Amino acid sequence: MNIYTLRETFTGNRTDALHEVNGFVGVSGTSDLTIKFQPFGDKFAAPLRTTTTTDFGAPSNQKDGITNGLPTHTGAATGSGKAATTLTGSGSGATFAYAFAADGSLTSITADTAGTGYKVGDKLSIDTTEGHTIEFRLVDGSNALLSVKVELVHDRAMPLPFAVHKVRVDEASDATILIYDRKA
Repeated sequence: MNIYTLRETFTGNRTDALHEVNGFVGVSGTSDLTIKFQPFGDKFAAPLRTTTTTDFGAPSNQKDGITNGLPTHTGAATGSGKAATTLTGSGSGATFAYAFAADGSLTSITADTAGTGYKVGDKLSIDTTEGHTIEFRLVDGSNALLSVKVELVHDRAMPLPFAVHKVRVDEASDATILIYDRKA
């Protein structure tokens, strides 16, 4: 049996940004409520994000390091359009841009082509023009998860049966949702 404990309430409307909850969402009151939510990126495969958006902010496909034994490159360098090899996971088709700073450290790696089917936690690699292989994992914010609209029914005793990452009230005027944690 699932037992939920109320962690917080959140009041907002459709003009607000998504609110990070990392929990279960429900509603109390006397009327149904439409919400827009983002599922966790490790649960649903999606293309990688290549641009900043209002809902999701800047993409973050950040690095773990260079795998050929060298922690840095020797000098500044950049590249783009480098095809990714998927080491774990099932995504395909993404390409990446990278940058090394003047001191030779890897400063960024971001998707410049989205591909399909990626999840947070997938491990990828690219080969740079400078002869390095960079292996990295996709982090929260990497994949372009769609926001999903659902209607919360006011007379349900329990929240939605699945946890959500981010949520916003999708109503014209302010309404309150309940955020729960689940205890085993």
